[in-house]
Amino acid sequence: MAWLQLLPVAFVAILGLVTLYALSSGPARLRCIVASLGLMSAVTALLWQVNQTADGSHALVYIYLFPVALIAALYNGRIAVLSAAMALVCADYFLQEPLYSFTNDNPREYGDLVCFALLAVTAIKSIRELLRPRVSKLEVRSP
Repeated sequence: MAWLQLLPVAFVAILGLVTLYALSSGPARLRCIVASLGLMSAVTALLWQVNQTADGSHALVYIYLFPVALIAALYNGRIAVLSAAMALVCADYFLQEPLYSFTNDNPREYGDLVCFALLAVTAIKSIRELLRPRVSKLEVRSP
């Protein structure tokens, strides 16, 4: 059981090294994907530690909205949706009882995951609309 407590730390360390390598070299699209997955894994490790210290909290999944919104603002909506999907899987596996399993004891936890997914998609769409360049009404649109 002691090695399970080191699993998220090792996971973040490996993803951190991969992130540094991808950010130093590689195409821009790969850098965006690796950076967003690295951010989500770092948030997962942080929330996992909080979950272990606080003796379980079912509302930790909603904290994932902040990095998903940041990824939607910095990169694009597709990568943000990928990050939201990763957040759903990580929250179910690392944060909700029983730990390290995709099954849930409490059906409300499935409701939390569905609610998070709806909130994340709404936040991604809103942020992408806010950041889209505006076209002036006086500009002539070409057919």
